[in-house]
Amino acid sequence: LLILALGALAIGGYMFVAFQTTTSNQPTVSLAIEVARIPVARPRVVASESSRLHTVPPSVKSSRAMISLEPSMVAMSTASSSSEPTIAPVDHEGTVTASAQGLFLVALGTIAIVFRWLWGLRSATPLLAPPVPLPVNVIPVNGMKWAMASIDDDENTDMLNQVGPTPETSPPWSDIKWLPELDLNAPDTEPMEGEKVMPCFLIEALSYLPDTKRVLNIIEKRYREMYSDILFNGSRVFVVAFLPPDGLFSSSQGKWLAEVGVIFHLDELEDLSAQTDDRVKWRCVHTVTQRVRIKRALNPSCLKDRGTYLRVVVEDLEDEDDDQDCLVEEEAITEAFERIVKLQESCGEVTRFVVDTDKEPLVDMGSSGKYGLWRTARLWQSLLLKRINSVQKSRDDTTLKMLNEWMAKRAQGLTDFTSDSNIDWDNVKPGDEVPIEWSALPEDFRREVLEMHKFYDDRSSDDLTTLGTGFHKIVQANSHCKRVVILRDMLQREHDKLRAKSTFQSGF
Repeated sequence: LLILALGALAIGGYMFVAFQTTTSNQPTVSLAIEVARIPVARPRVVASESSRLHTVPPSVKSSRAMISLEPSMVAMSTASSSSEPTIAPVDHEGTVTASAQGLFLVALGTIAIVFRWLWGLRSATPLLAPPVPLPVNVIPVNGMKWAMASIDDDENTDMLNQVGPTPETSPPWSDIKWLPELDLNAPDTEPMEGEKVMPCFLIEALSYLPDTKRVLNIIEKRYREMYSDILFNGSRVFVVAFLPPDGLFSSSQGKWLAEVGVIFHLDELEDLSAQTDDRVKWRCVHTVTQRVRIKRALNPSCLKDRGTYLRVVVEDLEDEDDDQDCLVEEEAITEAFERIVKLQESCGEVTRFVVDTDKEPLVDMGSSGKYGLWRTARLWQSLLLKRINSVQKSRDDTTLKMLNEWMAKRAQGLTDFTSDSNIDWDNVKPGDEVPIEWSALPEDFRREVLEMHKFYDDRSSDDLTTLGTGFHKIVQANSHCKRVVILRDMLQREHDKLRAKSTFQSGF
């Protein structure tokens, strides 16, 4: 009734204006409004003879919400709002007016609204817009936004102003030693005589271990400048600092950096400008050589505008227990690792170590030698990374399967579909490609997809915590025995989970 009343008032008002205008002899001007469209990649579906429609990777451009099927995750995002509409005046002669045209359009719109209301046609309201866009490398875990190695450093201004607790008081971040919060408005300072100054590369929530090879793709202008400088001066080294995901604790006025970082030595550099249209400047291979303690930042204000790279004062991090004996704990690491290998095989773990312990016995996996604790930590880190990738691949495969099944039902008319004015379904032929919008999918289907994503993300939450704060506790420890205890406890937790899984499986 309210819709009918408002429609009647609108029609009456436009009739009055049209009547007044048509009695005038003055020529009028109508407006042709052309709204600028922002291109954003969307998935496409292609019609086939058997299933009528199935999904293929996104390659169509549009200006509306979409599902983006990325290699590592499915990220929901929306296009940016367009700029002001371009209004082009068009001259007309006579007494036909814009108001008369408006009357006709309003009448049609009112009839359409009433028709949809009377027939109860469905409109997706609770999930009309996709969730807040997340970069590919960001994964929600336990209500927090984690990020793997961030090289792009995409702007995320919505998160910068969040106010929350500090990492010093929030587990598991409180296990990490942090520098005092950097004041992004503080003036630049100069190093004191004799202090060691190094460039600093910021990577979120991923800890790197000594004696490993790491690859970085250099995109940002500030890091292009940094690599040019270390190549020019011949040092070829810089510090990689550990920090929380952007926006988790930091505000627009401050940022947190871990007290301990690692040094990357540049081994190889490949120019990718031509292949990537200068989106990626270099592909760089590094060796992680040693750990350092970061004493202070000289130019924290650069983190605010990202105009240049951060420079920090560092000192070498030395162990304090060279003569301390922790043989019992070292042997516990070897025993736990061997039990884990056997339990992974008996439980049928998808991602597991493959080793014949009878032919290749595991020894000295917790020792301070070259093939001791650090090697064991690297092996364990590699396994967790592969396991996370496996879970994410399962999530992506499940998403594609759900989309294909839904499209098959859609082609047979067995499921609801919010109208999409860009698609003329009646004229879709086998082999045609058409864009599918997130908001056009049924609400219950979208909810199923989001719940499925949460299920898979929860499976990786413990591994993500270990990759971040877990391994950085090992990196920052200034004692071999402390590192042994941390790694031993890490392996023991995995052993306990596998043992519980094995017990559960044996019951069936």
